[in-house]
Amino acid sequence: MVAKNNKISSLCEGEEGKYLSYRYGTLKKLELQYPERLDKSSWGKFKLTAYSRGGGIENDAMGDYSLSFDNHGAQYVISQNWRLAENEYFIGILVETDGNRYVLQGDKESQIGSLTRLDENPNISKL
Repeated sequence: MVAKNNKISSLCEGEEGKYLSYRYGTLKKLELQYPERLDKSSWGKFKLTAYSRGGGIENDAMGDYSLSFDNHGAQYVISQNWRLAENEYFIGILVETDGNRYVLQGDKESQIGSLTRLDENPNISKL
């Protein structure tokens, strides 16, 4: 859930990996679904950037995961980042459109799932 506006942001995988879709809106009104066509080709419309380092606080364990896509000239970057030593955690969406940047910070208490699950998925393109 987006922290300030109580809208739901979700990444949805079709049964048996048939598609990948980003959805945004409320339970009553879907405001954005990307891509519009939900089939196997949808996986290629997203780009995953993934880095993690384990080892606990002593090794400054961290993770930086982002999933990006372009929708009619608007750039979207869904992020999940953490730093164990600093006790930092962030989930959210950066939207850049028409020269403007918007950060939609997620509510980590409402988070279900993780971008880390995409790291080993052969269907997703990696940067």
